[in-house]
Amino acid sequence: MYCGLPILAVADIKVGGQVGVSTDHIFRGVSQTMSGAAIEAEVDVDFENGWYGYVWGSNVDYTDALTPDDGADIEVDFGIGYIFSATHNVTLGLELVKYTNPGTEEGYDYNYEELLASVTFYDEHSLTVGYSDNVFGNPGDGIYYALNSGLDLSNEISLGLELGHYDLSESFDTAYSYAELSIAGELKSIDWQISYVTTTDADEDVFYASTTKDRLMLALSMSF
Repeated sequence: MYCGLPILAVADIKVGGQVGVSTDHIFRGVSQTMSGAAIEAEVDVDFENGWYGYVWGSNVDYTDALTPDDGADIEVDFGIGYIFSATHNVTLGLELVKYTNPGTEEGYDYNYEELLASVTFYDEHSLTVGYSDNVFGNPGDGIYYALNSGLDLSNEISLGLELGHYDLSESFDTAYSYAELSIAGELKSIDWQISYVTTTDADEDVFYASTTKDRLMLALSMSF
C-alpha cells in the first residue's frame, strides 16, 4: 500500500517515497477534495525484519461553498506496521494509522486512529479489516472491510479491483459499500493509474452527495 523505491540503504533500513498529483483524492469511495485535484506526498521507512513506518500528506476539502469553513486544508497521516510471511504464498500484516488534519477551526476535530489487519495471497490478492473507536473524530466505532485483487496484463500494465464496505452504524447510524476498478502502468519512470469508483447511496447519510457520485480519477506519481 505504502511503498517507494529506496533512496537510502543503511544496514537493514530503506528510505523512499512518492510524490504525485491526481484529479481527485478518493478515500474508500468518497472524495476528500470536493471532487477537486490533489497533490500528495509520502515518505516511508522499511526494515528488513518486517517493520515499516510512513508519513503521508495531501490537500483536502471537506466542506462545500454553503457550509462554514472547517479550516481543514491538509491531511497528514502517520503509520507504523509489521508484515511477515505465514507461508510461502501468504503474508500477514498489522498496521496502526493516525489520521490528522492540522489547522482545523475550533470545534472541528477529525483526528482519529485505526488498526488494520491484512492477509495477502500470492502478492496480488488481499483481505483487509480495519477498526476505529473514534472514526472521523466522532465517538463510536467504525469497521472497514476490503477485498483487493490484481491481474498483470503485461510487464507494464495491470488491472486492479477493490471492493469495500464501511460499517459506520455505531457512529453515524449507517453503512455503505464501494467498488473501484483501475488500470495502472508505468511510462518513463512515471506511474499512472485510471480508476472508476462507485458507491452505494447510503454514504450520502454521512458525506455530501457531490463527493459520492460515480467518478473517474487519473493519478500520476513518481517514486524516489
